[in-house]
Amino acid sequence: MQIAAYKLPIDDLSKLSDSERNLFLSVMMAHNELAVINRLLMFSIRETLDDTIGQVAHSAQVFCILKLLASKLNETWKLISKYYVNKLETQYQTRLDATALESFARLKAYFDQKNKQNIVKFLRNRAGFHYHGFDYGRSLKHVAEGEDKVYLAQHPANSFYYLGEAANWRSLMLLMQDEINLDSAYEIIEDTPVATEVELTLSRDVDEGYRQAFNLVNKHINHVNWQMHLFLYGIISTTIEAALGANWAAGEHEVTTITGAPNPFDVTLPTFVNMEAARQEKW
Repeated sequence: MQIAAYKLPIDDLSKLSDSERNLFLSVMMAHNELAVINRLLMFSIRETLDDTIGQVAHSAQVFCILKLLASKLNETWKLISKYYVNKLETQYQTRLDATALESFARLKAYFDQKNKQNIVKFLRNRAGFHYHGFDYGRSLKHVAEGEDKVYLAQHPANSFYYLGEAANWRSLMLLMQDEINLDSAYEIIEDTPVATEVELTLSRDVDEGYRQAFNLVNKHINHVNWQMHLFLYGIISTTIEAALGANWAAGEHEVTTITGAPNPFDVTLPTFVNMEAARQEKW
């Protein structure tokens, strides 16, 4: 794998308007962050322990990363709204390629205030960046067999409180079913290409309503994630081209060969770690 490094002349970038410069630097940071979280999600999909506690801890870990990804996607749209919508949108309409324009149109429709099926924003507000304050009395009535357990380890880092996870997850799904029309929410994202679908091991006692809700969460995050990457890449490449010219990539650059980069499906994010062994390591 080869990676080309280009030095961007700061003086040329300084000639951009304030709005262009703010958008450019902000979305580069956002794209970097989304790339890191996507790698975590990809690494977390495969289970590392084939037993009950391994499966449930794996599900909780993946869902934690999904909530974080949804929250960051929502915040990235806020950046786009601040620096792009109503400021640069008309200007960039004639400069972005068709892929980026289509992705922006899909994102704009998804995050429209009239869209009451915005599950990405729902996750951000209810579970990702805020703790909503759920009706636990209600959710405890829906806890399935086996979900009433806590697992305590020799080191706190390996303890896993399944009851807390189950109660919060079920509260979130119940609230989603209260606030969002699940049938209509499917229509919004039905033609989205699949990038990374996540399948979790759910208890056999989980009813179809919960399964449908989680499936919808997964598909909405996938939809916004895919369109966001396409749009951000279009914005970044177009802005560099505006500052440095259409042939900027043919200019002076360094090529680095990356060796040993793993196949992403060969990397797994463990659910438990050997902290006792870590104490014996010399730092």
